[in-house]
Amino acid sequence: EWYGGFAPPVNPARGLFLKAKESALVGHHHRTSEHTEKTLGGKVVACHSTGCLCGLEPEYAPYNNYNHGFAFVEVGKDGSYEVENIKIINYKIV
Repeated sequence: EWYGGFAPPVNPARGLFLKAKESALVGHHHRTSEHTEKTLGGKVVACHSTGCLCGLEPEYAPYNNYNHGFAFVEVGKDGSYEVENIKIINYKIV
């Protein structure tokens, strides 16, 4: 939870990267996105945002860029991880 939230400049994953500077995943923005950068030290940092599993046109935000989706995250014993960020378009998983 970020105090004051963050405004995604390009997409939610990029906004998360600018705030966290570490690999992270967020679902609050209801949009599937990914942002990956390499640090000066050579570490690859990847941030992801997931789609939602709710209505795409809520009364509080009828005009938006929401999409349906979810993610699977597999974490290895060594701390490595793999993110499968999945979209649902026209009721089909893509």
